[in-house]
Amino acid sequence: MVDLTNLPTDSLYKFLALAGVVLFLASYTIPSLLLAKTQEAADQLLVEVAPLNVEAALIREELERAERLETPSSEQVERIRQRSYELRKLSSAIDARKEILIRKSRMLRGLAVATLVGGIFSMVVMWTGFGLWYFKLQRYQDMLLKSQAEAVVTSATE
Repeated sequence: MVDLTNLPTDSLYKFLALAGVVLFLASYTIPSLLLAKTQEAADQLLVEVAPLNVEAALIREELERAERLETPSSEQVERIRQRSYELRKLSSAIDARKEILIRKSRMLRGLAVATLVGGIFSMVVMWTGFGLWYFKLQRYQDMLLKSQAEAVVTSATE
C-alpha cells in the first residue's frame, strides 16, 4: 500500500501528475454520489405524486357527476365546492412536485456536463504531468542509472 503522507512530489511534474489523478477520481466519484442521492429524491417524489394523481382523478370524476345534476341540493353544492377546493389543492401539490422533478433533472444534466468537463480537464493535467515528468526528468535519470549499472558490470568483469 502506498503511504499517502509520503507521495513522490519531489518535482512539480510528479505533483501535477498526481493532482490530475486525484482530480480524475474526484470528478467521477463525487458526481456519482450526488447522482445517486438526487435520483433517490426524484424517485421519492414520483412515489408521492402517484397517489395524488389517483385522488385528483377521483375528484374530477365526482365533480363531473355532480355537474350532471339538474338541481343540486345545498348540501351537494357545498360538497362540490369542498371537492373543487381539494382538487385545486391537489393540483397545486402535483405541480409543485413536478417543478421539483424538472429542477432535479436539470441539475442532473448539469452534473453530467460537470463530470465530463472535470474528467477531461483532469486527464489533461494528469497526462501533461506524467509526460513532462518522464520526458524532462525520468528519461535522463534512467539513462544515468543505466550507465552507472554498466560501469559497475564492466568494473566487475575486469
